[in-house]
Amino acid sequence: MMRALRHAVEVDLADLIRITTVRWPLLLILGVVAGLTAFGASFLMTPKYHAFSSILPSRGFMREQQIVLTHGTLNKAMSLRPTTASNSTNLVLGASYVIRAAIVDELDLIPFFGLEELDAKEPQRARHEAVERLRIITHFELSIYRDVLFIHVMAHNPQASADIANAYVRLIQEENTRFYQEVAENRIAMLETQLAVVQDSLRVQTDETVGHYTSHGIRDLGKDRNLAYSLIYDLMFKQQQVRLALARARLDKTESAPEVTELKALEVIYGKVLAQYDSRGEGSSEDEQSIFNIDNVLIAQGLLDGMHELEILENSLAMQLAAARMELSGGEFRLPILDKAFPPAEPIWPNRWLLTIGFLLLIPLLAWFAFFMHEMYAAGRSA
Repeated sequence: MMRALRHAVEVDLADLIRITTVRWPLLLILGVVAGLTAFGASFLMTPKYHAFSSILPSRGFMREQQIVLTHGTLNKAMSLRPTTASNSTNLVLGASYVIRAAIVDELDLIPFFGLEELDAKEPQRARHEAVERLRIITHFELSIYRDVLFIHVMAHNPQASADIANAYVRLIQEENTRFYQEVAENRIAMLETQLAVVQDSLRVQTDETVGHYTSHGIRDLGKDRNLAYSLIYDLMFKQQQVRLALARARLDKTESAPEVTELKALEVIYGKVLAQYDSRGEGSSEDEQSIFNIDNVLIAQGLLDGMHELEILENSLAMQLAAARMELSGGEFRLPILDKAFPPAEPIWPNRWLLTIGFLLLIPLLAWFAFFMHEMYAAGRSA
């Protein structure tokens, strides 16, 4: 079986060589004629001009590279254009019917596509056909990092190709602008509402704090206040430690035991020290009672802490609101354009040399294969 297969291969190779040596003049003539015909036909084809534009998204490798080259750091990478759409969203937006229809209307592409007669009879159908033809001549491409969105347009008019590519970029930018403005305005309204609520709460808290200080005669010691409070809290903590130690000692010792006696004495001392600052005790002076009255001081401390937290929140919201207003008025949301489309000087199609060389090689190859199949068919019939 292998010998028969090897014999068949040798016969086929011999036939191919024989066809090449016998038919080469004809194959050469066919190739030259086909190449010249393709070269001449290329002058009759409608030329296609390729124009393209490209834009960057809000984030990505290329965008961050551009920021590094411009600012020397990526610190601004998260603050610039934080809410613009990604290029995946921009691609879907550019490919939408709404954007294509807007370009058809803006550039008046119905005559460009030769649909004047249809437009005179059925305007809506002519517009829809123009939108469909615009889809055919347009191609979107994302870079490998999905950072750059390329918009390719191939049309028979170089200026129209560039105008269409730039119209896509302009309309995508306008849609990003509208989207950003809506988000920014909603964010500003939310911040204004939150700031008003915090300011009202701060006024109420301030009035309550001032009223508490006034009604209880509490003095503000300024920077020494916290130190005074911490001393009292430390005494209270030590008093609790002594009470716990005394309770444990009484479990296995008598009241007359030295350890129990010592702890009882310490408990009395701590109690007397703290009693003079208690609202139920007798302080050494009215000022000291007003300053260190435990119950009222704790309430005052809570009111002050709440007021300070509200002040911090108010300042933070005010800064965010000012930044949001600056971003809205500054136009930082606009997508950066990497390449603006320009009318191409040379058509991308037809490629005359590609057509000539392609037909010069393809036609002789097809003829060679046809001769071989003819010889195999004839040999099969004679057998």
